[in-house]
Amino acid sequence: MLGDRVNSTDLSLGSGVDGQPLHEALDELEWQRWLIAEPRGYSFVARISRDVVARDMVTPGQRKRILDVVRK
Repeated sequence: MLGDRVNSTDLSLGSGVDGQPLHEALDELEWQRWLIAEPRGYSFVARISRDVVARDMVTPGQRKRILDVVRK
């Protein structure tokens, strides 16, 4: 929903999680090989995972709220 690579600030805004809990979650997602960290931001290792999350795991209302918060 937020693009191919997303910085931790936008992830924090979109998820409502910040500080240490956010960093721990990102570390775990990297450890489990769901995400990779790059200089331009975080990205899913497999594009299909990103597509499935965006399509099947987020309602249209959730998507709108997340995008509204991040794009302000």
